[in-house]
Amino acid sequence: MLARSIFTFAALFSLALAQGSGAFADVREYDKQSVEFSMRSNELVVLDFHVTHCPLCHSKSPYLEQVIAKDMRAGRVQAFLVDFDNDEGLKRKYNVKYRNTAIFIHRNRVVGRMAGDFSHEMLEKEFRDALNAAFAKVDAK
Repeated sequence: MLARSIFTFAALFSLALAQGSGAFADVREYDKQSVEFSMRSNELVVLDFHVTHCPLCHSKSPYLEQVIAKDMRAGRVQAFLVDFDNDEGLKRKYNVKYRNTAIFIHRNRVVGRMAGDFSHEMLEKEFRDALNAAFAKVDAK
């Protein structure tokens, strides 16, 4: 019993260290005020549409967090989880038809999107393309 307790403590401690080290992004639940603030800033906003019972959504989200983590820590990206089933207005605004969708927005302009079943490589490429579209003019100055 003591060995199991020590193992459990060690596992939880390791997880806390990994999270505290910035290994993963701080993707927040969607709230209108935070998204609107981020849209007015010079950040790339990622809206990650999902539903809790979607296996594709669950396989995409952790990888998306890994891909965007460095840019979030640098203050260039903010990411929000959007409940596909409960936000009709946002789905209409960004023409979201599929529950497993990621929209990349910079200053209220969509600079990239992915929907449906896609590979991790495609997700990473689309994110990098969206970053380039968002910051090409800014970085060139």
